[in-house]
Amino acid sequence: MIKQFYDRKFPDTGERWIESPGDIFLLEENLKSKGINLEEEENWGERSVQELFSEIERKKTVSLAKLLTAIGIRHLGSKNSQLVADHYQTWENFKLAVDKAAEGDEEAWEDLVSIGGLGEIIAKSIIETFQNQVFNEWIAKLIPELTFTSPQSDLTENTPVSGKSLVFTGKLEQMTRKEAQVKAESLGARVYSAVSKNIDLVIAGPGSGSKSKKANELGITIISEQEWLDLIS
Repeated sequence: MIKQFYDRKFPDTGERWIESPGDIFLLEENLKSKGINLEEEENWGERSVQELFSEIERKKTVSLAKLLTAIGIRHLGSKNSQLVADHYQTWENFKLAVDKAAEGDEEAWEDLVSIGGLGEIIAKSIIETFQNQVFNEWIAKLIPELTFTSPQSDLTENTPVSGKSLVFTGKLEQMTRKEAQVKAESLGARVYSAVSKNIDLVIAGPGSGSKSKKANELGITIISEQEWLDLIS
């Protein structure tokens, strides 16, 4: 997991100095406190030390999606990490939701499972990871050292659906489901496969069934495919 915080290879820093990812960002401070001059260590020199600490400083700024990918949650790859990050927006929101789901909060659990069709296997893996004491100890050291990039920085601005969470359901007649998803995402929207309280808009075609019913129960706006096309035109 530590290696995923780096894009470049440096000479071995030694396990005696780094025991968890959080230690990476405290390396310079810890070495000074121990009276260690890294430049005098074998395989090190002034330039490599400067490059190392510059790289560490740069890596303190990270997106939530990249962090979720890097911390080694089983089954949670980069694509699903991005979906989770888009859904919760901040580390604090994500951690609170996971804690609630782990405590048996049904709404938090259903919300987690429904993210982009994440499913129970990945949701359980996330919860199990955060129930591991060793993991929690090093993540508690890591998070205070990080600066998260703005969660909205990659969204397209000034479109009717920027930042909105959408679900397409039923049969679409003027485009395929994939084409609809690509178009929505190009306009700054996020597309999910399941309806939850966090969905802003449901686009329903013939045969939408249970998803439209649930959207009605939750008070979510439902529009037709033609209304969707009119909205984004």
